Amino acid sequence: MIKQSSKDAMKRLELEYCPVAVKFCFNKPEGYEELDVSIPLCHHIKNVQTTQQTYYIEAAKEGCVGKFMLGALPFDSCAQAGTLGFHHGIFKQTGCNANIYYNIETFKQGTVNYVLFGPATEVDFDPDIIFFVANVEKADIIMRATSYCTGDLYEQKATNVIGCHWLFNYPYMSGKVNHVITGMHFGMKRAKLYPAGLQIIAIPFQKLQNFFTGLEEMEWVLPIFSDDPEKLEVVEYYYKKIGGAHDPEMAIDPNVRVRHVGQ
Repeated sequence: MIKQSSKDAMKRLELEYCPVAVKFCFNKPEGYEELDVSIPLCHHIKNVQTTQQTYYIEAAKEGCVGKFMLGALPFDSCAQAGTLGFHHGIFKQTGCNANIYYNIETFKQGTVNYVLFGPATEVDFDPDIIFFVANVEKADIIMRATSYCTGDLYEQKATNVIGCHWLFNYPYMSGKVNHVITGMHFGMKRAKLYPAGLQIIAIPFQKLQNFFTGLEEMEWVLPIFSDDPEKLEVVEYYYKKIGGAHDPEMAIDPNVRVRHVGQ
């Protein structure tokens, strides 16, 4: 389960939209209420943020293409042929849309029968994915935390349709953090879920431990970007010392940042 210190760190972000935890389940989640409402998979992120409720849904009852992405039902052949995106005017021809279906992967049929959702700072289950919806300033902190312990590159994979694949399937299956920009994906834009220009960041379970370590340990505002005079003094001292650090003969504790040498 998520440690309390990690929950506290997420609360400290003071996001306009709370982080949302998601778990894919084969069996019906015991001890949780079912939300018996048929809405698209991506809408549940916003629904949790609005209601602050923890609940599960039956995958086959999902209200859009998510039921197919979750492997609850076979994918509609009309959609796979590319006709929907073509008739909407999203693609020049059906083949352009159909090509997308050769670059996505659904869950194995029958393996995800339920999906559990809840506010990440409140849930008592181990999430498969945690979603963050944030402006650029807060997204910078979140993304830096994903790379702080590992040096992972920032990567993004997305298409302008079937956004649920890139938020749910791709991070879970690849083990990679992914992010999309609101206002650039057909279904969410059509539903007006969020203002344009926000980042929706999906962090899968494979990356959560390092992410939480980064979020709890790293400096959210680096001294060089601070308006604090004391921190700016540290920066000035750092630049004086960094020149000396270029000399391999200069002794430096490998566990101490150069800007603190001599202090």
